[in-house]
Amino acid sequence: MLLREFLYVDTEKTRGLLAQITGGVEEQVQSTTRQSKNTELGIKSLAQHGVTWGSDEQTSKSLGDALFPLLEEALDANGLLTDISEELQSEDRWKELPTEYPPGSIIRLTAPASLFDARYLATSFAGLAATAQGLAHLGVIPTVSKGGAQAGPPKKNQKAQGSNARPAVQQPPAIEDAIPDFAVEGLAPDDLRAIVKVARGIFKPGLHMVSRPTPSLTHAVSARLQEGRSYLDSDPEILFARYGLAAQDWTIVGSVGHYSPEQAGLPDYGTMADAAGNISRAGLTQVMNSFIQYFGRLGFVDLPQYPGFSLVPFAVYRTVGTSET
Repeated sequence: MLLREFLYVDTEKTRGLLAQITGGVEEQVQSTTRQSKNTELGIKSLAQHGVTWGSDEQTSKSLGDALFPLLEEALDANGLLTDISEELQSEDRWKELPTEYPPGSIIRLTAPASLFDARYLATSFAGLAATAQGLAHLGVIPTVSKGGAQAGPPKKNQKAQGSNARPAVQQPPAIEDAIPDFAVEGLAPDDLRAIVKVARGIFKPGLHMVSRPTPSLTHAVSARLQEGRSYLDSDPEILFARYGLAAQDWTIVGSVGHYSPEQAGLPDYGTMADAAGNISRAGLTQVMNSFIQYFGRLGFVDLPQYPGFSLVPFAVYRTVGTSET
């Protein structure tokens, strides 16, 4: 018997796929029992006694626990799901993946995977700064003069000159702004803020999973776990407190999103317009996307790097417990 501990389940996608295979999904079982008794004494306007008692019993099956194992079994039975865990352990096989498993292929991958969330990095650094401030104030650790720009609420803009001046638009604070200035030897608040800027620039805020089936750092499978789905903790601190930061074996079932191109260069601006000098919307889209793809190839954009690929996850789980049968 296989017991799954789910980290993530896309319930809407699971329900939709299972309904296509089976023709319908029974999602909820509910039963209700109630009894009621009323007793009247004397004149109704003077005395009336009413008693109502009963019990409501409702059993609602968890969509993730109940539906996804059914979907996984149905995909297996219909030959729609392929486990490529062993294949991806060989680096030589990666070049053949786009041909054998094109985008849209449904696969299962069990491999060491790491979780990352730029928000958790920012809150951890903010907590580190607060701890350092407290310890320095108590004299537990030495202090030095403050360095770097002051972090705090933005200063009010000076009154603009001229009658046509417009008030400045207040921008929402960035997540690295939560890191305060502190005065502790060996730690620089500006450096911590810079690290968070790099993290949120490359990894958009949210929970990311990076699987590494091989020891190489260049062969990775990336997945973005969408918030609001079942089992996904919205608080990253709870999530990392439970599962830690080190890589551990996770199973991802999902469809192949896209592969990173082996070569990606800067685009040709000439394709942005046609021979008559008119803007080509298709050409413009191609040029803009080529820019993103080029920087993604270099690792500056939240895209998989060659020879890696992305997965659109249906579910992420790990097996728990042992069974002799």
